[in-house]
Amino acid sequence: MPNLPEELVLDILKRIGRHDYRDLGPFIAASKETMNLVFSREVLSSVDLSNFLCQSSMVNKDSRFRKFFISCVEHGNVMANQLEGLRILCQEGPTEAAFSMLQLSPAHSIYAPFVVGIFKICAGQFETGMRTLLQMWDNVDAWEEAVHIADMVIMQIVDMGPARSGLYFSSYSYPVDDIPHCTYISCAADNVCEECFAFWYSLIIRSIC
Repeated sequence: MPNLPEELVLDILKRIGRHDYRDLGPFIAASKETMNLVFSREVLSSVDLSNFLCQSSMVNKDSRFRKFFISCVEHGNVMANQLEGLRILCQEGPTEAAFSMLQLSPAHSIYAPFVVGIFKICAGQFETGMRTLLQMWDNVDAWEEAVHIADMVIMQIVDMGPARSGLYFSSYSYPVDDIPHCTYISCAADNVCEECFAFWYSLIIRSIC
């Protein structure tokens, strides 16, 4: 983009990136100048990473997309921080850094309070986890939304490749008095209700991480 002011080029790249990060590829390859602009905070903080949500293994440390993805994390991209926070929680264990990444999400987020809440439960912080999940219930319009997000997170964890080393075996402690009665009668891991939602999904997370 010769002879165009840098501010205008940045604005063009931001608009392109908000549509799909893959559309920025030609600009990365075009020249060192445009590559540097693509990797700027102005562009990466708002670039669309929807494809990473669907193919979450792209965030892994051995992924060829890792350098680009981590640049998005470092520049404050909300979607990138959500996924990196989830990756750390399911592959390395609970850290404040991972929870902080997820808390960059907007107040109306459903994804972030589910991940934070369910992993807090797994990490032995039951009351904090349940309080965080209440934020999710405040943001959903229908029960099916919560189930959809929860199932999506489980699929993302499976795609990333969780540690499968019992990261949460020793810390997980769901109080017996808080286990809903429906779990003994009608509900199961593949058929949850609002009452047993936290119990079953925390148990699934515990078993796969």
